[in-house]
Amino acid sequence: MDYYISRKHYLLFQSNLSIYQKGLKVHALFDKETMTIRLKLNIFQRILCLFNVFRRLLRVDIRSYVLAKNIFVFSFKNALYSINLIEKTYTVTYFKKSERPPLNIVYISGSKKCKDGFYFGQYPNNDQRHAVEILFSSNGKKWSCIYTFGEGTVNHVHSIVHDRHNDNVFILTGDYDDAANIWSADFMTREVKPLFGKETPFRCCHLFFLNDKLYSCTDYPDKPNRLCEIIVGKENALCADICSINGSSIYGIKIGNMCYFSTEVEPDYDHSNMVSYMLSTKRGSGINSNDVCVYSFDGSNTKIIFKAKKDCLPYGLFQFGYANFPLQEKNKYLLVYFRSVHNYDGKTVFIKMNGNDKNENCDL
Repeated sequence: MDYYISRKHYLLFQSNLSIYQKGLKVHALFDKETMTIRLKLNIFQRILCLFNVFRRLLRVDIRSYVLAKNIFVFSFKNALYSINLIEKTYTVTYFKKSERPPLNIVYISGSKKCKDGFYFGQYPNNDQRHAVEILFSSNGKKWSCIYTFGEGTVNHVHSIVHDRHNDNVFILTGDYDDAANIWSADFMTREVKPLFGKETPFRCCHLFFLNDKLYSCTDYPDKPNRLCEIIVGKENALCADICSINGSSIYGIKIGNMCYFSTEVEPDYDHSNMVSYMLSTKRGSGINSNDVCVYSFDGSNTKIIFKAKKDCLPYGLFQFGYANFPLQEKNKYLLVYFRSVHNYDGKTVFIKMNGNDKNENCDL
């Protein structure tokens, strides 16, 4: 497999526009000019972030972003940045200091079940299952709560996904027991219903719509993970396994008629105290190896197209091994950003794709 490496953390890569993070700055490259945004941290944190190991410790990578209507929205720490690509201006909206950034931000349009606009769900550390909100913005600047999961319902929201073909809006939640589910939502009527029963929870972070079918990967650190077809009925949903995968999956992207997803290397959570967890280098029982794997899926077959080995630093302090995907057009290269792995840590890998290659069956 041919590839090359960039030290830039690409968030978006298109023929006439690219946006990337380098250190504590975000750069937007247009045809003939560059716009730079300085991310806000205190002076002590900025000094520490001169070193890669402290960038990992302080979790300063941008991991959620979306482009729609010439507006690029991304999260950083407890703030949402909104860049107007026409006016070349930006605004910042702050939330509570203790609030973790959302795992995903989406834009939905043309649905009868919600207004056109940007959406995200709160992603707190929330073992007690306090109330969790879904927030909406028409312009990426002003945000308001449009729905709340009540006390005792979910830990947090992984993503919100729009099925354009059937005009379904799905909310993906985690993490434990019946808090892990896919919910069918109508924000106009405020009706939100779980697709899986309490006895059959389903934990996932992304959905793919391909050939009129719905697919997902599970996100379990402590039991085997798999790629599945989700069959949605009138009252509930069923999961049909397609193949096993190397570990939990958080990130995925669809480009043209091909889906790509990655698996994480994350820790065992069975620890007696926080110090033990933070210093642990033992992977979870649902993670088959120390490889962060990137897969392709064409609706019939899966194929591992790239692997990177998790490094030796503790998971809790210096992050899981993971790979996520910049927003990108169909191209001869697939862009993948890696963290906490040997050789590619904090780098974007451009993986050359051969359009004539057919996927091979993969069942690990």
